[in-house]
Amino acid sequence: METQSDSDSHPRSVQARGNNQSQNELSLGTSGEPALKRSWSRTKEKLRTHVFRAWTACAVLVAYGYGWLYRPEALTWWKRTTSTMIEAGCDLLPYPWGDRIEATLGNFGLWVQITLAIVVFRILAWFLMSALRAIWAARRSGTEPGTSSVEQRRY
Repeated sequence: METQSDSDSHPRSVQARGNNQSQNELSLGTSGEPALKRSWSRTKEKLRTHVFRAWTACAVLVAYGYGWLYRPEALTWWKRTTSTMIEAGCDLLPYPWGDRIEATLGNFGLWVQITLAIVVFRILAWFLMSALRAIWAARRSGTEPGTSSVEQRRY
């Protein structure tokens, strides 16, 4: 009676995978899950990331356009706030570099302001989505948000 060696039972060995193409495509990867499934989940994750980036950038640009037409004082406040932050950050740098960076960022002023607005909006959206996800997960499991199921069982 022949025994199968460890190398023959490995998911990447030819004997274990067989010659069928569908078996080869769904063979186990190094993490133990099918390689095709792992690739699809990675693609979905990247697609979600790009959709999030695109809608946050578009939302900030739409808000900028709205502010330009209807709320110019909000844009003035944002410009002064970002300029103050840039100046304060550049004051922390030694002499020639602080002035150089401040002048460079000042020349790209509008783009820096829009980029900072996008980053701030993405962080706020991420916090909001994380909080909502935690609340929905807690409702599904029957616990209150912010408490573990162990704390719930004690009372």
